[in-house]
Parts: sequence; C-alpha cells; structure tokens
Amino acid sequence: MMDLKEEKPRARELRISRGFDLASFNPHGISTFIDNDDTVYLFVVNHPEFKNTVEIFKFEEAENSLLHL
Repeated sequence: MMDLKEEKPRARELRISRGFDLASFNPHGISTFIDNDDTVYLFVVNHPEFKNTVEIFKFEEAENSLLHL
C-alpha cells in the first residue's frame, strides 16, 4: 500500500488473511474496485500451479490487511 498524498510516499506491506496459500501466490496483475459503501476490493490475477485464477480481497483498513474472499 502507498499513500500518494504523503510528501515522501513509501510502500507498506499489507498482511493477507490466514488460510490463503502464499506459497502458490504468483500475481500477474491487479485492479481495485470501491463499492458504494466505500469498501475497497482488490482483484489479483494469480497463476497458482500453472492455473489461471482471479483472487478477490477485501481491504480491512483498521487492520491494514487484506481478507481473501
């Protein structure tokens, strides 16, 4: 995550919820979607074990983390 409003923005790591297989996480591309209630979702093209999937995460601002849906 990066706050581009900061004078010197820096990248910050977001934790991913338990149960998500990080060992097979091979991201290719990402996109965000902000729902009407300001919920932020992250869509990630993933290539686990030579397959193609789209992983969906919900941004949990209070915990600075991503919940895998």
